[in-house]
Amino acid sequence: MKMKNVLKSSSEKITPLLQSVKDTGITVLKKSSQILVQMAVASTLVMAKGFDKEYWMERFQRNPMDSLYNQKELGLLDKKIQKTILENLLLRKPWYIIKNYHLFYKIDHKWYTRLLKETMKNNPKDRRKFIDSPQALLLADEKWGMSVMEEECEKDTTRIFNIGYLFPYKYKEWVKKRIEKGIRDKPTEAMGMHTVSYIIDVDRAWGMRLFEKLAIQHPERAFDSLYDFVEIHKKWGMQLIERVATKFPQYVIPNLYLLIEIDSQWAKKLVDRALLQSLPLKDLFSVIEQSKDLISIDRDWAIPLIKQVGKKVCVDENREDYLSQSFSIDISVLISIDKQWAISLLEVILIDSVDNVFTSLFTLIDIDRDWGMNLIAETAAKDSWYVMRDKEDLLKIDKKWGMSLIARALQDKRYISGEDFEFVISVDKIWGMRLIELLAPKGRKEVLTKISFLGTVSPQWALDLFLLSASEFPYKALAHAKEVIKINEKRGKEIIMTLALEYPFMSVSFLKAFNQIDVNWAQEIREAITRVGDLVDTLMHINDLHDSPDHIRYKSIEKSSVVDLYDMIVYGREEIYTSSYKELLKRFLKKLKDSNTDFLSFIEAHDYRHLGVFFEAATSYGDIDKVILNISGMNRVKKIFTEFLNKSISSKNTHNIVALTEVLLHTKNGELTQFLEKRSIDLYKNMSKNTIKDAFGILLQYFFRYGKPSSVHNAFFHSLDKNKYTIPDLTSVPSEDLFDQKGRNIQQYFFYNDADGHSTFQGFLARYQKDDQWTIDEGNKSFVLIQSTNKTNGKQMLIYANRPGFDGYDNEEQDGVEDIQELMKTENMTPSVIVHRGHSYHVQKTIQHIPKNTKITSLGSCGGYQSFQSVLSKALGSHILATKGIGTKFINEPAFKVLNETILSGKDVIWSEVWKEIADTPSVLNKYKHLKDDPRFSLYISPDQNFGASFVLRLNELYCERWGFVCR
Repeated sequence: MKMKNVLKSSSEKITPLLQSVKDTGITVLKKSSQILVQMAVASTLVMAKGFDKEYWMERFQRNPMDSLYNQKELGLLDKKIQKTILENLLLRKPWYIIKNYHLFYKIDHKWYTRLLKETMKNNPKDRRKFIDSPQALLLADEKWGMSVMEEECEKDTTRIFNIGYLFPYKYKEWVKKRIEKGIRDKPTEAMGMHTVSYIIDVDRAWGMRLFEKLAIQHPERAFDSLYDFVEIHKKWGMQLIERVATKFPQYVIPNLYLLIEIDSQWAKKLVDRALLQSLPLKDLFSVIEQSKDLISIDRDWAIPLIKQVGKKVCVDENREDYLSQSFSIDISVLISIDKQWAISLLEVILIDSVDNVFTSLFTLIDIDRDWGMNLIAETAAKDSWYVMRDKEDLLKIDKKWGMSLIARALQDKRYISGEDFEFVISVDKIWGMRLIELLAPKGRKEVLTKISFLGTVSPQWALDLFLLSASEFPYKALAHAKEVIKINEKRGKEIIMTLALEYPFMSVSFLKAFNQIDVNWAQEIREAITRVGDLVDTLMHINDLHDSPDHIRYKSIEKSSVVDLYDMIVYGREEIYTSSYKELLKRFLKKLKDSNTDFLSFIEAHDYRHLGVFFEAATSYGDIDKVILNISGMNRVKKIFTEFLNKSISSKNTHNIVALTEVLLHTKNGELTQFLEKRSIDLYKNMSKNTIKDAFGILLQYFFRYGKPSSVHNAFFHSLDKNKYTIPDLTSVPSEDLFDQKGRNIQQYFFYNDADGHSTFQGFLARYQKDDQWTIDEGNKSFVLIQSTNKTNGKQMLIYANRPGFDGYDNEEQDGVEDIQELMKTENMTPSVIVHRGHSYHVQKTIQHIPKNTKITSLGSCGGYQSFQSVLSKALGSHILATKGIGTKFINEPAFKVLNETILSGKDVIWSEVWKEIADTPSVLNKYKHLKDDPRFSLYISPDQNFGASFVLRLNELYCERWGFVCR
């Protein structure tokens, strides 16, 4: 009933309108009436369904996006309301005017044009989205739209590639010209993904001619667009690729899988043609990589082909350059062809590809266990990272074998982590402990950090490791006092006390922490370090007055006790001047004599404290016999050395064995020599195999070779394993070891931010500034580069040195050391020579930067036995230059200049010859004619005479041999 009333009402409203147009003609009347009736009916139906204008307005205002999904309802609203809703939509999504441009245009053309221009102007970051729809711009305002497109195509000539097909037909010629210009600018971009089909859609015949030319000019991109060409027209696309393949056969094999998908028989024909050509190795190797695809085409055809290519790969002289890179092969496919042939091929192609070997561990083992393990072991030596990544898998294959690979890899790692310690212990406790001992010299920080864990493994062993590590990183060691004492209170306190006395100034900051552990013990430390600190200050003051008269220079020690004098020598060993040492020793021995006390009574009263350091200093300065003469009677001399040996053995102090060797070689006391010789032989014979036994073995072999052994022991010395205990030959460094493949000798010098560092740095620069053969680049704020080229042999030397104050410790904003290393990494450079220029307390900062392949290391001041260990743990076999006294720029500068000129000449560095040349170099000091006339020069040690370094090197090798490790 309601519907009838609505229809009746509508009919009554329309009747007057029909009457009013009666005179306009029956045809117009009929058409108009039909349209109007339809509109009326449509409106009536919507109203009948219950269209709610208020509801839709509220809904569109709340969420303008709904208007796009309900355009019919939107159209029933007033145009003004429609515009408001869509304008609100553009505030959130401005580019929607492009996506729905027909809707906007339909509502109001002028409004759409104005709105589009404003939206583009106000949203420059979305400009690309507007440009992607040229038809929307042209529909709004054709002239304006074309000007926008012209401007855009001038900025980016390739933009037209992907939108040209969207232009109306009338602009086809303009679009083609623009595309041709874009191709001239950037031809390869025309063959990007989908771009080919977009360009073809502009004009098919024209586009195909365009790509026929482009494909020949850019064959690699042509193969990338293979599918696009075939989709346009299969026959045309195949013919085009065939023409490209004929001219550029090297692209066939790498794209084999694409060719097969299009037509396998056609692909087979292209492969045969390509392999008739002389292809580079990487393209030949693609046949091996794609063996599976080839076999899928035709097995009988593929297998002989693959074998033939494999033969070519094996004999190619340049194969290592390519095979060291990452590649992908399906080993199982090769094995399915012919197992023995595959094994022979894999040995060649995998030996330099660590990544591929470790990706296929279990596959290689399944092929042939022994062969696979040998191949894995050989490649594992090239990169420790893969071994540590897959360590669990290696242990699953064979535990003992896996352990040997892990041990070798850990030695190769630049930095050892605490997690490494935990892992090796979890694998096998005894093996892990021995390996940690071997790794400790380059993992000292981790030993200190993980001391609590190591203490749970073996308390005594952990504390021994801690004590060795503490000398390199005393601050970190002192910070772990609480953990050390928790392992063993008595020994832990002794270790921390010893450390505090050696580093008194550093220990002050830990007194509060020590007080929390034990108040009385902390007070003892406070008193002890105050005393030692004062003594070291006194020694440094004496050094500073080295040009003053003795009565002024030594006034501060006129009332020093005998204990104070001894402690100044041992605690100030690394900083003491030769003249300072001589005077302190003279006063020390005199005070002993004046008090009717000999050296034995003194050292017994002080529990043989630092006796190894004292002996080392006495032998270095040629005063060991003066000390011995102070001891009353030979029996008491024997007693002091017997106790010294016993304590060295019980504490496993190999440093003391080096000091003992020096005593044997330098004392002129024949009776003492005979006693020490016999005592050492007896101890060696009665020891079980361990590091201390090996230390005595090296000592005795060295004494037999360079000392004056007694004929009574001839039989023993001849029975001693010469090969085992002979120290390494460090007489020379081959020239080729000092230059990289580009003929460059790279050096890095380290300077530190103190008065000595600044003075030394200026002297270093001055030495080269006076020589026209060298150039100095001082353009960098944090470092300098000194370089020279030998015009005869073309060899080049580059010396990088950080400026003092840019050593990574005193300047947080810029680190010259880091800047140099970043540059070297970028330029693929590794220093073969490392030079430390600074006080001994800086030496550990330098050592941590020593690369594995360093051939020559200069420590300046000796730094002691522990420094040799640290250097060799970083660069096994490095030749170490050092001095037993204090280094001086008056010797260092000319000495390094001579060494560098020898290196640059291309000659092998033969240390005896270089040392003679250095000795004969004129001194810059007027009071000495040559460097050899300067008494300080006698304390400098050439690498071939550096027994301490050679001793450490051989001892490490023997340790590795005893525990089945491979020293790296």
